[in-house]
Amino acid sequence: ASHPLVEPAVGKTPRSSELPRSRRMTGLLLAVIGLPLLTVILTALRYSVHLSTVLLLYLALTVAVTAVGGFASGLLSAIGGFALADFYFTRPLYHWVIADPNVIVALVVFVFVAVLVSVLVDIAARRSADAARSRAEATALSQLASAVLNSRDPLPRLLHDVRAVFGLDAAAIMRRSADGWVVEHSAGGPIPAKPADATDALSLGSDRYLALVGDRIPAEDSRVLAAFTAQLALAIEQRVLAETSGREERGVSRGTQ
Repeated sequence: ASHPLVEPAVGKTPRSSELPRSRRMTGLLLAVIGLPLLTVILTALRYSVHLSTVLLLYLALTVAVTAVGGFASGLLSAIGGFALADFYFTRPLYHWVIADPNVIVALVVFVFVAVLVSVLVDIAARRSADAARSRAEATALSQLASAVLNSRDPLPRLLHDVRAVFGLDAAAIMRRSADGWVVEHSAGGPIPAKPADATDALSLGSDRYLALVGDRIPAEDSRVLAAFTAQLALAIEQRVLAETSGREERGVSRGTQ
């Protein structure tokens, strides 16, 4: 899939960072395993623990699940905790009917508090993820500035940094020629035969594309990617101008001999 331009992404405010899929799945797994396991333990201690203790333990599990996997996993844990507490720890046992109105109030309050805490913990986790993303973005832009300022030919360093920052398998600058596509510079592998074969292909102007191979880059990272792309295009332009100037100087030198 090719994306001819990335310039519009520059200046956009990144979206609120979502938790990584691996964390969401871990939180879901923690809820699916933790709820039955906690229920088995509490059932064995049914006659020595009070309902309030049971609800507090389910609430603690919900907080842990939310901290790991976000709001959706926490909501699942809260609903599961409510259902399990009702079925196994309120009389009559093993029925969905609750005889004591005070128990109904306790369970409703439990669900309310569990959902509220899940929301707050989820917001805190997202803000933490936003802060981590901002630090990573600052580091990436610092590497970009270093590559541009400290190298006479920053292209190899820029390609290496693009690949490293985004965890890509390969990054290459490809130019369209009369005979097809030519790889001018690359880092990593495998290198695609043409930009259309890459995960993403971004225009650098002058019939050149930045071909990226690996996991698709999230929209939240578009600003950093756009900054790298802009500097690569500038570095290519400077190299072309330098090569043109060198050829002209050599031509003038031959003409004067």
